Amino acid sequence: MRALLLTNIYPTRENPGGATFIRSRVRALTDLGVEVVPLAIWTTWTAPATVARALLRTADGTPAAGFPGLTAPLGVSQAVRRRLTGRSGSRWLEAVARAALDHAGPGVDVVHAHGMYDLPAGMVAQRVARELGRPYVVSLHGTDANEVLPRRAALYARVLAGAAATCYVSAALRDQAHRFVPAHPAAHVIPNGVDLSLFRPGPRRPAPTVLYVGNLERVKGVDRLPAVWAAVRQAEPDARLRIVGGGSLDARLRRALRDPSVRFVGRLDQSAVAREMAAASVLVLPSRSEGWPSVIMESYATGTPVVATSVGGVPEAVVRPHHLVPADAAVEQGLAAAVVRTLREGESARAGLTEVAALHSWSRVAEQELALYRSA
Repeated sequence: MRALLLTNIYPTRENPGGATFIRSRVRALTDLGVEVVPLAIWTTWTAPATVARALLRTADGTPAAGFPGLTAPLGVSQAVRRRLTGRSGSRWLEAVARAALDHAGPGVDVVHAHGMYDLPAGMVAQRVARELGRPYVVSLHGTDANEVLPRRAALYARVLAGAAATCYVSAALRDQAHRFVPAHPAAHVIPNGVDLSLFRPGPRRPAPTVLYVGNLERVKGVDRLPAVWAAVRQAEPDARLRIVGGGSLDARLRRALRDPSVRFVGRLDQSAVAREMAAASVLVLPSRSEGWPSVIMESYATGTPVVATSVGGVPEAVVRPHHLVPADAAVEQGLAAAVVRTLREGESARAGLTEVAALHSWSRVAEQELALYRSA
């Protein structure tokens, strides 16, 4: 079995530790005997377009070292169109599809696209699969279905309808997509997995420690952390907050959380993230939108409980209802109260969490995806 994996989600030069679920998926499928050819879908820029990119504040998106990518130059008009409409044009799409065909070589059995963002991997997969005479599968992970799909429903409908199967990381994400596009007869829910060799229990910090892991962006709800933390500290003066990650709200958060009890750790590789989770008392996830946040099962694998807003696929992952907080006007107070309650639960809050995480190993995910490939 040879699978061409085209992805909009991949480790970048700016965030080499990101999108680990793509690399983990490739390793797990390889362990099952699948020859996986992973390719990031990204763009280079013509010289004039580089200026336009800077003015439009568009991220570079260059894949991290060691992760292969497909690229085609994006001109000024295409750069502006992409920023304003989310479309890069048929010329760009055709160039990338040709490059994918050249790179893949002969013997591809299935094409699997991860993501339908501004440069939709699903569209490239559709073109490539048509040329190869092979089936394609499309997986949606979160923002693509929650934010991009409602704006581009007609495009999504065409791409998804032609797929042999569609995959969603949570039932909530599938249901969200089906509000805007017809339900696919072979729509599957396959959550991302957890690397159980990395994420496991370890030494804990002596002080009660609250941990945030993720991008420092509004969609992740990190702007809620200052109010949440003020309330937690009032109830638990000895508590400490550690923030792992980076993003556009980094400077703003540092200004709002100038307190000796708060430590900004920055971006870390997965091994270091696993140690942070194992050492924490509770992980907090204040997101506004989610597909299936991998940090929940990763935290569970270390035995650390999670307090989170009840959005997207989060309720499907969090096993204790009282650790879920409604995303309403009182969300900050609710998160703080749930964090304090969890800190005071002590060891009872950890009971059974590692067993839950074990049900979401990457080997299980790979087995489900391989079954899809064989039936496509």
